[in-house]
Amino acid sequence: MHRILPLILLTLCLAAPAYTAARDRNFSENEYRAHLEFLSSDLLEGRATGSRGARVAAAYLAARFQSLGLTPGGDRGTFFQSITFDGYDSNEKEMRVELINSAGSHAIEPVSEICMVSEQSETSVMKLAGKLWFVGYGITAPEYDWDDFKTFDPKGRIIVCLVNDPDPETGFADESMTYYGRWTYKIEMARRRGARALIMVHTDPEATYGWNVVQTSWTGERIAFHESRSHNLDAVAWIRHTALNRALQPLNLDYDKLKSMAGSRDFQPFPLKTDIKAEFAQVHRTFECANVIGILPGRDPELKHEAVIFTAHYDHLGRGMVDDTGDDIYNGALDNASGTAAVLCLARAFARAPVAPRRTLVFMPVTGEELGLPGSTWYARHPVMPLDRTAVVINKDCMNHFGRRKEFSAFPTEYSSALEAVRRIGKGLELELKTHSVDRGGGAFRSDHFPFAARGVSALSVGMRGDFTDLTADEVKAVRQKIGPTYHRPCDEVHPLWRYDGVLQELELLYRLGRHWADGAPKPRLETERENPFTATRRWYGISSD
Repeated sequence: MHRILPLILLTLCLAAPAYTAARDRNFSENEYRAHLEFLSSDLLEGRATGSRGARVAAAYLAARFQSLGLTPGGDRGTFFQSITFDGYDSNEKEMRVELINSAGSHAIEPVSEICMVSEQSETSVMKLAGKLWFVGYGITAPEYDWDDFKTFDPKGRIIVCLVNDPDPETGFADESMTYYGRWTYKIEMARRRGARALIMVHTDPEATYGWNVVQTSWTGERIAFHESRSHNLDAVAWIRHTALNRALQPLNLDYDKLKSMAGSRDFQPFPLKTDIKAEFAQVHRTFECANVIGILPGRDPELKHEAVIFTAHYDHLGRGMVDDTGDDIYNGALDNASGTAAVLCLARAFARAPVAPRRTLVFMPVTGEELGLPGSTWYARHPVMPLDRTAVVINKDCMNHFGRRKEFSAFPTEYSSALEAVRRIGKGLELELKTHSVDRGGGAFRSDHFPFAARGVSALSVGMRGDFTDLTADEVKAVRQKIGPTYHRPCDEVHPLWRYDGVLQELELLYRLGRHWADGAPKPRLETERENPFTATRRWYGISSD
């Protein structure tokens, strides 16, 4: 990485695009696009965590920070906060999975019906065999008077659970997903309870995304912190409910019946009278990847010891399943080369501002978001500036490339004392703040604001929404249809139909939000008087005792 840095810096100096003055704080479309197009180019091969492409991206980011005169915030005087990971990569082509019961043996097709990986730190042929136990949603939540395990001990067993939360009509929480519904919780739960393996049942409505997202996210390398001392599972798997049904229906069971039984506080775990037999080759490695941290020191003698942090994840999925066009590079232009490019533009704007901010600014593209937020989690555990001296975190995941809009969100500002300030800043740009109502997809826990908010820091994930200022709904629909679905697909590339006036609008909003607290506005706080999406999470992680 360090050998690549000088070369990239020289290239930037010789070939940097000419600065183009633009509306909105002189943010430049050319500057933004230069970052976006480089980071999402085939050269970087999708920026998978731990890949060559990710290392090149990190070196590029560090070079930009260096050119702006930012102070390195990483290890040993560098811009890189290194993290050591264990990587686990299954060979799906040679994987064999069967579900066996009194009705016979039912072959489950790898990738198209099941995705499986082991957390054991070895390169070998992995084997899993044993009885399946159904544990409902796998939730123990005292605050909701809910315990799916009762007296059942899953230690050493292969357990099967549903994803998301029990339906609202069961009386569990409310309509929005809690952290108990996230797949990350299900895995953490299985590890803590000493289970041997975990199989999560996928349906589109409950996962809130299609099986194609599981395929693209779980057929590449999975990772875990190398220093982790938690129990490693022999296997973690996702299975399509239709595949599970095929094995269970001869036993007069299916997904709908399992879901109905699990939707009761009286649920008791039970054996599915079905065994699993799986065998697959797996490669294990230990490697380093890094958050990239650039710091702009504040000018105020007291407030310079407090931070305003801008985050965006620079990783994506790398190379994976080939699409219909023969493309196997998941470029991640929107997700999230776009947010990373925005952080670079913001760093330039603040570094070149006539008056330096009073608080210190930290610009941090993080690694690993696509694999469960390990980059931002690592920083939250090992902060450059103490979290109790972090005024606010502003996270950006996916910029708006469809034109200027009339509304924005800044979740979870509705649970923060920052609400009125954020609303006022939006009004200054003729933008109306919209707060979230029902979020069944768990957006509160799916991006890099979450590890901060879970620890009580006011962390805002900002996004544009609502009507467009100069496009009708039919026009927007037509453009979206021409571009097609891109989420976690190789076609997430820079598109000729993208517009950048909305990007400039969003950059100005992000700048004003950051500047508000960087210039000394009172540090916002998350509410404690009422339940918020992160209350249960703080209990789960032992961050608070309430």
